[in-house]
Amino acid sequence: VCTPSRYSLLTGRLATRSPGFLAKNPAGAEGNITWNSPLTPDENNIAKELNKLGYYTGIVGKWHNGAPGAFDNSVTAESDPHDPVVLKKIREAYDRGCAYIREEIGFDFAERMFFRNKESLGVPQIMRVHNLEWITEGALNFIDEAAGQPFFLYMPLTIPHGQYYYDWIQDDPLATPAGWLDEVPDCIPSRREIVSKVERLGIDKRNALATQMDESVGAILHKLAESDLLENTLIIFASDHQSRGKFTCYEASRVPFIMRWPGKIKPGSRISDLFANVDIPATLIDIGGGQPPQTMLQDGISMLPALLQDSGYSKRQSVYLECNNIRAVVTDRYKFIANRPSAKILEDMAAEVEEANRTGTLRQIGWSGRKNWHVDEEGVVYSADRDFPHYFDADQLYDLQSDPFEQNNVI
Repeated sequence: VCTPSRYSLLTGRLATRSPGFLAKNPAGAEGNITWNSPLTPDENNIAKELNKLGYYTGIVGKWHNGAPGAFDNSVTAESDPHDPVVLKKIREAYDRGCAYIREEIGFDFAERMFFRNKESLGVPQIMRVHNLEWITEGALNFIDEAAGQPFFLYMPLTIPHGQYYYDWIQDDPLATPAGWLDEVPDCIPSRREIVSKVERLGIDKRNALATQMDESVGAILHKLAESDLLENTLIIFASDHQSRGKFTCYEASRVPFIMRWPGKIKPGSRISDLFANVDIPATLIDIGGGQPPQTMLQDGISMLPALLQDSGYSKRQSVYLECNNIRAVVTDRYKFIANRPSAKILEDMAAEVEEANRTGTLRQIGWSGRKNWHVDEEGVVYSADRDFPHYFDADQLYDLQSDPFEQNNVI
């Protein structure tokens, strides 16, 4: 799930090692890991380490790892979106958040930021929308600002945030977490142009959101080519988690991961070895010519030997996964899942079993102990109990060769 996954990607550490998490979960690795792993100022992270190696570092897009001061609690969904006082409060809070990312987390450049999911931004309801045009323009500005020096850009997109959908076309592209724009950034085709394109091709309009993402990536590639940087830049396209099995250790943990590195990675090649988000910092520091600190190596490893197809490379034998009270271990062939909630959560789940049997309704409480907060969705949150028939088994083992979608619990 979003926050702990991003924490691991930025630090090379499992989210249960987060000082912010440990402060509230003395049980450490046994704790309930959800959206409670903020990145604290005193920790190593990829931006700080690449700074040491002479890289100019930037972030545009979604943060969601803690930003004190980035919201004014007096601004709510019901606030007037055109009240100058409200807009002043929004801008001041936004600027505080960007300053925190630069001064405390270590990024040289922090702009076009979504500090939380759009649904919980500290802005009026009409302004709680995706704005990929605004984020993309920020990325292009960063490339200009970084001219003539090595750079690292972290560009976590806010879309699609769930399954693809079409309603985004109706949102106002002038709305941002920093306030209203005077005009829509002209860096990718307009939303109407994108929808018209997929309609002409006979593609479901819901997938226009993916096409907008393609256009954003294309704009970045074009900018790099235009700046004569494309052939000397490593580009990684990945996801923090999948939507199917979100908030579990099932398929949500198997994400797309694509790298383009001319002259280093052979085009069209595939690597089937086991890697995880905790490996990203060590890999990039290794590529940058540095040595990752031990804090980044206690959970992560460098992917560089595998990418360069080093003959002496020793493959990792397993990957450890964690999400809420679920823990898992994956090998080349198998996945073992262990659900270990507290006694109180087990009591709540047992009581709900009786109620579900009596009424014939679906169970609502998952292994995190949280009741499904999506009131329009039946069963466990994100449909995990319907997508994975053995969701409520305490111990599960899957043969991923014959059962990649984790439907048959071998145990």
